[in-house]
Amino acid sequence: MAVEMRIATNALASVALLAWLPMQAAQGCPDRLAGLWGASVLFGPEIRGTLTIYRHGALWSASINSIDVPIHAGARELRFSLPGVRGEFRGHLVEHERRIAGHWIQPVTEHVWGASYATPVELTLSSRDTWRGQVLPLEDAESIYLMIEPDSSGELRAFARNPERNLGRYLGPMRAVCDGDRIQLIRAQEGAAPLNATLNPEQEILSIFFPTESATFDLTRRDRATALGFYPRVSTADAYTYRPPTRLSDGWETASLADVGIDPKPVIDLVRSMIDTPISDIAAPYPQSFLIARHGKLVLEEYFFGFDGDHVHDLRSAGKTFTTTFVGIAMRRGAPFRLDTKVTSLFRYDKLANDSPSKREITVENLLTMTSGLNADDDDPESPGNEDRLVGQKDRYRFTLDLPMAHAPGEKAVYSAAGINLLGGIVQQTTGTWLPDFIHAYFAEPLDIHRYHVPVARSGDAYMAGGMLMLPRDFMKLGQLFLSHGLWRGRQIVDPNWVSDATRAHASIHAAGDYGYGWWIRDVRVGERTYHTFRAVGNGGQMVIVIPDLDLVVAFTGGNYNQGPVWWRWNDEYIPQILIPAVTNAPERAAGLHQKANSSGQTR
Repeated sequence: MAVEMRIATNALASVALLAWLPMQAAQGCPDRLAGLWGASVLFGPEIRGTLTIYRHGALWSASINSIDVPIHAGARELRFSLPGVRGEFRGHLVEHERRIAGHWIQPVTEHVWGASYATPVELTLSSRDTWRGQVLPLEDAESIYLMIEPDSSGELRAFARNPERNLGRYLGPMRAVCDGDRIQLIRAQEGAAPLNATLNPEQEILSIFFPTESATFDLTRRDRATALGFYPRVSTADAYTYRPPTRLSDGWETASLADVGIDPKPVIDLVRSMIDTPISDIAAPYPQSFLIARHGKLVLEEYFFGFDGDHVHDLRSAGKTFTTTFVGIAMRRGAPFRLDTKVTSLFRYDKLANDSPSKREITVENLLTMTSGLNADDDDPESPGNEDRLVGQKDRYRFTLDLPMAHAPGEKAVYSAAGINLLGGIVQQTTGTWLPDFIHAYFAEPLDIHRYHVPVARSGDAYMAGGMLMLPRDFMKLGQLFLSHGLWRGRQIVDPNWVSDATRAHASIHAAGDYGYGWWIRDVRVGERTYHTFRAVGNGGQMVIVIPDLDLVVAFTGGNYNQGPVWWRWNDEYIPQILIPAVTNAPERAAGLHQKANSSGQTR
């Protein structure tokens, strides 16, 4: 989810604990506990695999995992739900009934993601009146690593690493004490409850119950070769060797760094430094992907901490930039609203709480620039409409429109998930299309994006304030699309005027003129020159950074959730100190390449 995991110290303290005997650093405890421990757990979901849909005259049915269910076939949609709240399907026939395009909606992922997700599914006609396709839901899976080491006094110090949620950031530094095979991990935060563990010395299993995960993890001893999520890279090679990205069927052309006029040495040195970064505490960097494209060609694609090109990543609030893009696409396709359309006129609610003339003046553009004036400030824990309160609502659109006003529309910009999510409701209301279907038809398919997951609320509405999961190569296409004036492979997806308007400053949220329509705006000074940049940004290190003057797109994904000083370095240091100079100081080996680029911004 886009909801950033905010775990209060007293939440853990409230967990009922077993009565523990007084503990001490018993003899032999360091020898038995010291070292790296790790575990990976797949919690579900249960349903996955081949989905088959049958038509028997006017009757329809479906089969998956040996479960057979009838289908409700409406005028425009095929729908069914599995018994026991194990998933549901929404789809429709396309291409003269040769395909069924739809979405699988999986149950709430209780442990890691905390939401339900809609995943695209395509079924093809395999025989008369029979269609088959694969359901590949988002896995509710998690890895936890625990490093335990003695300090100079002989006490055991510990810290956790967790690629999916950065659990170690919330647990903080710990010390381990033991009484026989019973272990306590004492947290440094005042009032924080310890973690209780049991050691099985014969099998070398350290079993720990994590209240935040509502699960026990059986950790076993790990080394560098078996701790994919703890170390940046597991390799038998002596040093990192650069290789150009592989060309796939996802629309990206590929080339080498040198081919597009980027000096390889500083980039290679940067990747090596990311691989060689010591993992010594909870603040160690957690970059999980790093990609570069220039002149429309993908020229660097590196993954770390067990991630790879087939691993979808939670984009967190970078998803807000996708949402504003969907607004632009809907307008281009003739949806009946404009930037100055009053938002309340687009929803069919008879009466709103806290109604006022100023609320009736909120426009679509106010939502795009986070200047609605609604009391929905995510930087204020007391704001009645902040994201933590928003996500608990069944009807999030109504909740947002019912909020009191804090300012006049356009008066002040505040960071607001509620307002961006409301934009998704506008797209759905005005196009008459369920948002996952709209995204699939008018954004994902045209951009050759096939694997992704959209968070879905209890109401069935997609959550558009963040939290989509996507492959890094596909995430990067958003930046390339806007760099190429709304074109992808010669096809106009977004209006060029929208691109221009969205990527210039309209509001000031954290700095003067730092926000457009879902894009963060920044001018970067390097030497004697200033470069205009615009960025999609999500907590933990999810970034697509576009530098138009250099025809350059850079993307990162990461796991340093709620550790801004760590992941902001990738933007604040890597871009001006390494990547821009790697372009501007490089010999132009790709002379004329940019001029030869086709209208999609990609070379043939």
